[in-house]
Amino acid sequence: MTELAPPLRLLLLDDEPTVRRSVERLLRSVEPSWEVLAVGTAEEAVSALEAGGFDIVISDLNLGAGMSGADVLAFAQERNPDAVRLVLSGSAGPETSSRTVPTAHMVLAKPFDSRVLKEHLARAAELRRLLSDARLRGLVGASNRLPSAPRLFHEVVTALANPRCAVEDVAALVERDVALSAQLIRLVSSAFFALPQRVRTVRGAVAFLGFNTVKTLVLGVSIVEQFRARPAVRGFDIDRLQAHSLETAVTAREMLRGTGGGDEAFSAGMLHDVGQLLLAARAPEEYSDVLIRTREGQRLELAERAIFGVDHAVVGAYLLGIWGLPQPLVSAVARHHLPEREVSERFGSALAVAMANKLCHDPDTPASDDPGEQAHIDLAHARAVGVASSLPGWRELARRVARNEEI
Repeated sequence: MTELAPPLRLLLLDDEPTVRRSVERLLRSVEPSWEVLAVGTAEEAVSALEAGGFDIVISDLNLGAGMSGADVLAFAQERNPDAVRLVLSGSAGPETSSRTVPTAHMVLAKPFDSRVLKEHLARAAELRRLLSDARLRGLVGASNRLPSAPRLFHEVVTALANPRCAVEDVAALVERDVALSAQLIRLVSSAFFALPQRVRTVRGAVAFLGFNTVKTLVLGVSIVEQFRARPAVRGFDIDRLQAHSLETAVTAREMLRGTGGGDEAFSAGMLHDVGQLLLAARAPEEYSDVLIRTREGQRLELAERAIFGVDHAVVGAYLLGIWGLPQPLVSAVARHHLPEREVSERFGSALAVAMANKLCHDPDTPASDDPGEQAHIDLAHARAVGVASSLPGWRELARRVARNEEI
């Protein structure tokens, strides 16, 4: 008999009694089996966190005198690092972002739509099922690590939520980070973006690529730059990983050109290996053991499963999920090392990223009708989803992307 998972424990902190009761009722309506503790002061929240672990911590940001909601979440981060942390805020903007980014996984603006909060909670519960190992969840959320999306990404997302947001607004945010600006211009100047002229400014990059693609590039580049400062793991090439991620993103986008799914595939491809960065940065000794296994001939994802119990696809999907990225993107990241027939029954972003990942590692990856050959392209499934005839062209596409040729 399968053992049922214990009900989730939620801690809610809000100093406004009416709001607190309303949110508490909402939390209980999402899943009656959840254990909800609602408190009105930071001191009560701290005492509760000291007494026992919680799966989800929700706090109002502004609590009047004394500790703020951000302070409470910082304590929760240290005491209960594997919890998903969500902040409720009556304000938005750079100041809110700077206060919440170090500790909060998700930010929900007041007044909020109850359906949106329910979606956040349902996602948090699903993510905890995806990554059931509390130790690994703790690695994602530990206080001395990188638990949250970079501040600039949050500020870009906030700006884009404003219907009056212009190219100049996003460019002004990106330009505040000189290193990121240089990286972004370098990336978009690559021939395979097929821009009509060489891009020399951040504003030009934003104008040519569009907000969604720039948002993904900002997140991907800033993650790499922050992880780059951490101690190196022997044999782990962060520059090569970044290059492969971009190649996979471009290839997957081109595979779906004309379908409407190209942007989603680009985002998933750009971020599909973020779990490698996380594991290498937060468990360097164990990840060194993973890389020793790969040098002895074991496939990376199998070596990771042997050491951690899961592979980087699951860890990366969990991280992106608690950051609140779109579910189709998270799903594509989570599935990119599964057998292709388990990835999707249709050809969309998830399957495009899984196949592009293989082709960008090796354009000559064999195609096989044997479903047991997971390192190969699943030819039978490619036929079933109607793309088998495209494989030769996609192999050439991957070669051209690797050579940084215009496509």
